[in-house]
Amino acid sequence: MLDRTMARWLDHIKKWVIEAVFVLRTVLFRTDVRRWQRVAKGGAPSWDERNKQIAELIPANSSVLDLGAGPQTLRGYLSPGCTYQPCDVVKSSDDVLLCDFNGGIYPQVERPFDFVVCSGVLEYIRDLSTFLDATIALGDCTILTYTPVQNGDTLWMRAAEGWVNHLKQEQLEELLDKLGVQWDIIGGWHHQVMYKLCRCEGDVHSSVAKLEGSMRA
Repeated sequence: MLDRTMARWLDHIKKWVIEAVFVLRTVLFRTDVRRWQRVAKGGAPSWDERNKQIAELIPANSSVLDLGAGPQTLRGYLSPGCTYQPCDVVKSSDDVLLCDFNGGIYPQVERPFDFVVCSGVLEYIRDLSTFLDATIALGDCTILTYTPVQNGDTLWMRAAEGWVNHLKQEQLEELLDKLGVQWDIIGGWHHQVMYKLCRCEGDVHSSVAKLEGSMRA
């Protein structure tokens, strides 16, 4: 019995130490490049289902800029005729446009893309207004995901994930309104909300109620 109790305590201590290391890295590094190097080389990530879902929203023959492309698995899920441009802080292939959003380094493009994908990136951005303003300018439409603060979340829990900003859903949507972008909620993945942002006319703001039935537990 004592051995089992000790083992549980050791597991708790190990978990706390690992979380503390991630929190420390979140505080110390503006961009945790080593983490993204591991992701880029690690094959299909645990969140790859999200890429499949996003690809289904992009029509054939579209030009796509993938911000924070990582291992670039989105490329393989896009419809025929799509052109794919990866952008990342890690140059995992020769065609990657290098960026460091927290360092103020954004990709230089010759023309706007049809779609800019910003999937699982926003949580790691320190200056959200600047990032969103710059991202919107890169394409006609942007598909954006975000994990808003949930009831019971703590800053420690979010920092342990490497996340550096902590907005409730309504706070993010207020920010989008201030930027003057037209947005709509188009789905969700786990606790993440998926938005479509457009510079073009025709899209209207949606309420949270539009997401009912589309969020995945």
